[in-house]
Amino acid sequence: MGAATDLSFSVEKAISLEPDLVVFSLFTREATSAGMLQGITSSFEKAGIPVVFVDFFVKPMQNTLPSMDILGKLIGREEQAAAFSEFYSARLRHITERIGPETKRPKVFMQVHAAPGDCCNSPGRGIFDDFIVAAGGHNIGADIIPGLAGRVSVEHIINVDPDIYLATGGPHMAALRGLVLGTGVDEEAARESLDRLVNSSPISNLSAIANHRAYGVWHLFNDSPTHILLIEAMARWFHPDLFADVDPDATLRELNSRFLALPLQGTYWITPQ
Repeated sequence: MGAATDLSFSVEKAISLEPDLVVFSLFTREATSAGMLQGITSSFEKAGIPVVFVDFFVKPMQNTLPSMDILGKLIGREEQAAAFSEFYSARLRHITERIGPETKRPKVFMQVHAAPGDCCNSPGRGIFDDFIVAAGGHNIGADIIPGLAGRVSVEHIINVDPDIYLATGGPHMAALRGLVLGTGVDEEAARESLDRLVNSSPISNLSAIANHRAYGVWHLFNDSPTHILLIEAMARWFHPDLFADVDPDATLRELNSRFLALPLQGTYWITPQ
């Protein structure tokens, strides 16, 4: 369950369905008042229904593997959860062990929910910043944004002139003529939306865009164990010589064939033409 509010979630309805287990995101704990959350969990407990919290969003690099372990044990899929954890860990180690203290980290600006007329929302520390750091980059938003996300002025971005421009988007951005990526989106439509974005953005004169180092990524990597795909893609973009052997497309194919009942079918990252 996501946000637990009176308008979006009925404890009574949930109890009437007689679930064996209720799974909440750790983000629920962050976003819900302590009193309301305690009332929700105590209601389930009084009905004899266990409640568990997992996290793929608040601290994904820290909590993804423990969360998979918890889910595997609770639903009787420990072997599958362990197999995924090894799949994930091996690919993450392949990247992080090559990035040392002497590795030069490119300056990265990430515009989240990117649309031409709204510049510029950026991650601060945590979530996307963790992924950028794992891939060997330096998120310039983390230098000035104290929380998880915030706004960065156009003037600041132009002054820093980052080496890499990243935009996040999804089907929800189509109405704003922003970056469109995700399930059911074909590569041509995704690339057209990225081209439109970088050519009409207030930061279209950045060196990163002129040097064809502007990329688009699916925003919902920020709330899914599939973020290992994003880390692999960014590692190739940030350090093409160091990670020439990393193939996120192959990782996606293996993820689909081994682990997903509903395969990811669409365009989840896009590179310049």
